[in-house]
Amino acid sequence: MAGIGNAARRGVLIKGGEHLEKAGKIQVVVLDKTGTLTRGRPQVTGCWVNRGTETDMLLKAAAVERLSEHPLAKPVVERAAEKRRIPEATNFQVLPGHGVMATVAGKRIYVGNRKLMREQGIAIDAGTEERMAAEERPAAPR
Repeated sequence: MAGIGNAARRGVLIKGGEHLEKAGKIQVVVLDKTGTLTRGRPQVTGCWVNRGTETDMLLKAAAVERLSEHPLAKPVVERAAEKRRIPEATNFQVLPGHGVMATVAGKRIYVGNRKLMREQGIAIDAGTEERMAAEERPAAPR
């Protein structure tokens, strides 16, 4: 696990020791995170909003992510800061393997993966679910 921690401090995300062990057998790497290769850091390129506005959603997510050490939190905070002042968050919790949670303006805000949303009873509309699934599918070779 020390290898995963060292990698995270250098901006490399590894989802578990099993993946780190398998890395030695890799022969080809394909990356598809905007800004990761071109600028050396990820960036937010768009948002899918179930309810409310993109700005409102980004500000709430950034309030939570500002307290997170996850490397993908920083681009969310940076994008939101371009829009308006980010609100304060309290009661921050890391939910390992799922995401993070905090209270913003008296409401619990969850930022994380689809599994976390399902576990918390947060509905994702069919259109958003379809776009998320498409993003997770490997791109076809060109």
